[in-house]
Amino acid sequence: RRLAACDRLGIIVGVGRAVVLAALAALPTWLAAHYLPIGHLQGHLLDLFRLATGGAVFLAVTLIFMRPLGVEDAAMLFDKLVSRLRR
Repeated sequence: RRLAACDRLGIIVGVGRAVVLAALAALPTWLAAHYLPIGHLQGHLLDLFRLATGGAVFLAVTLIFMRPLGVEDAAMLFDKLVSRLRR
């Protein structure tokens, strides 16, 4: 029994683009989470604020660069989510 052929090169290139996108988004995320002036927060509240800030920055950078870098799976997922939210 033969399995259907798959585009191995396409899979490797797609994963590579996603890794580049994640690395590109990780640097501003780390900078925002560590160096953003946050006042006198301490403990768990500080951790929660850093997590929320880093997540927002990661999402923003990912949304900005996913189409120019050609990360098609992320772009399709985002389009599907937006279309479902509009219903």
